[in-house]
Amino acid sequence: MSGSNTAEQWGRLWRDAPSRLKELRFSVEKAEKSLIWSSIRDSLGKVDIASLNTIEIGAGAGTISAAFARHGARVTVLDYSQEALDVNTALFESFGLKQESLLADALDLPRSLLGRFDV
Repeated sequence: MSGSNTAEQWGRLWRDAPSRLKELRFSVEKAEKSLIWSSIRDSLGKVDIASLNTIEIGAGAGTISAAFARHGARVTVLDYSQEALDVNTALFESFGLKQESLLADALDLPRSLLGRFDV
């Protein structure tokens, strides 16, 4: 994507993602076995993930958030592409998980988000 970074550009990227739901589900399962997830778990120490309120800013499909939700965290996903939010809603629903979706610009976050999240 060259030029400016817009919600419309990201929307085009995510439009065909619902047809890849099986692949996205596998991505969540793969993420839970990844070095990134291991690093996240290590950085949390002995904190029970199920006690956390988390937010993923610029969430896209919400793969990492879905991993948090699968471990019991309360999850919020934020993206400025409605198509991305639609995809992550479908992904969460496919696992029987819940999330709060927020349509917003990561570079201009609503002040109401301050202090609401642990991670």
